Amino acid sequence: MKKILLGMLFFIFLTSCGNSSEKTVSKFIDNLKAGKTSEAGKYTTDENFEKNFKQTYDNQSQELLFKSLLKNINYKIVKSEKQSEDTSIVTVEVENIDTKKFFLQFFKNISSNTFSKTSPKKTSEEILKETLEDKDLPKAKNTTKFMVKKSSDTEKIALTGENLEVLLGKINTTFSNLDTILPKDENSESDND
Repeated sequence: MKKILLGMLFFIFLTSCGNSSEKTVSKFIDNLKAGKTSEAGKYTTDENFEKNFKQTYDNQSQELLFKSLLKNINYKIVKSEKQSEDTSIVTVEVENIDTKKFFLQFFKNISSNTFSKTSPKKTSEEILKETLEDKDLPKAKNTTKFMVKKSSDTEKIALTGENLEVLLGKINTTFSNLDTILPKDENSESDND
């Protein structure tokens, strides 16, 4: 009976302590989401993370979009696998703005505003803000794997571009493929004209 109780207590202790690799990933994402890049950088192996990730904005639209992408990060740790004594892979499902659908909606809103006869004209910044604040803002879920390395007493993420791309709603992929933003059936109709 004592062995069973000790076993149960040990199991409860282990599950309550959680996985340190998962905690490292959570702390990184939580700080990034809060805009605390210097704090987030402490959880990566990249000594220049804050400098490399530092955002400079040419205008308010860029700032609004980037801050919205950070604010809209929602995530769930799916699993953690130990690869070796000092390496773990933490799989994370990330939900953020579906940037492809967002830009499609934004372009439609700009077109409507431009060709509308009745409504007062809005600036592109106003339209961007309205689109980002829409309660039906399209979201997408993507999965990414964080490699967590243990050295001495700390664990840090060997961050990849793919990790950041997924966290930020695949914004770079969307910008790189703006020419294919329309769904296939809409593209093919315009190609036939």
